[in-house]
Amino acid sequence: MLAFFALTTSHSFAQEKHLFDLETGPMYSSLRTEGGRVLGKRVYLLAGINYKYSLQPVLAIKTGLFFERKGVRFDNMIPMPFPSKVSQKVSVNYDYIVMPLQLSLKTKGDTFFYSNVGIFLGVLLSQKIIFHPYLSHPGFTEDHTSETRRYDLGPLIETGIGFQFLGRKCEAGLRICMGLVDTNMAEGPNVVDPVFTNSMGIKLGVGI
Repeated sequence: MLAFFALTTSHSFAQEKHLFDLETGPMYSSLRTEGGRVLGKRVYLLAGINYKYSLQPVLAIKTGLFFERKGVRFDNMIPMPFPSKVSQKVSVNYDYIVMPLQLSLKTKGDTFFYSNVGIFLGVLLSQKIIFHPYLSHPGFTEDHTSETRRYDLGPLIETGIGFQFLGRKCEAGLRICMGLVDTNMAEGPNVVDPVFTNSMGIKLGVGI
């Protein structure tokens, strides 16, 4: 009987060594420059898949692949004869494929608390500035991908709670990500340099 219990327990843990889940959630994104000055902010959506390899029931290595849009949106004030000024929306978008590498710790049980600590590597897909239409003026887009560094790197921290829902493992928590690489490669008198990425938000995960 003891041998059967030990074999069953071992098989159960082996089945849970490889865990996958889908994650998404709203991220509050901003850009910062020298002295920590924030250039703007916007809410974007994070989406991707996680993979966890369990070392112990409470300890795992976590990685994955995500699409993440970072950047800002702000109002550009344009002088006009009448009215005196017109506001034009401007979006600065940095699109990345992001791969996290973290050590994951959690408490035992079907309902648990977790903390994931590590780094992220972001590979740039594109960097564009979108000037939205205003009054009778059409909008246009500038592509600055060639003037932007092709990668981003920095610390990534996540913490939250896990639970069972409809027979699936789910997680909900806070995600904080801070880029340490100067993304700007452009030169010129009107160029803001350096430029670093930030994002913080709520993520939701569902096991698959």
